[in-house]
Amino acid sequence: NKVRLIRPDIYITTDLIIGFPTESEDNFKETIDTVKRIKFGKIHVFPFSPRKGTPAFTFENQISSEIKKSRVDQLLKLSSELEKIFCDNLHTRTFNFYSCRHSSRFHNCCL
Repeated sequence: NKVRLIRPDIYITTDLIIGFPTESEDNFKETIDTVKRIKFGKIHVFPFSPRKGTPAFTFENQISSEIKKSRVDQLLKLSSELEKIFCDNLHTRTFNFYSCRHSSRFHNCCL
């Protein structure tokens, strides 16, 4: 909330790993609520995949592939919706554009 007070139009992205062992339906709903509250511009979503030799590989309550796929799909859909809202809000804005080029005389000179 503090960041949005300073910069209300900030574009924030996040990476989420979905389906970690013991992730409950309530945990997932809390993730959805958090994503909506923060209004991420883009969400990169990955299903948890157990790796042999890691502690999580042996955890009980592994999440099924079907549930992980469903949760990933839900978050990707939400990501698309939030990204569209963000982009739609830009249509009414005017931005300054600076073109930068590299030259032997000036490094990264903005015109």
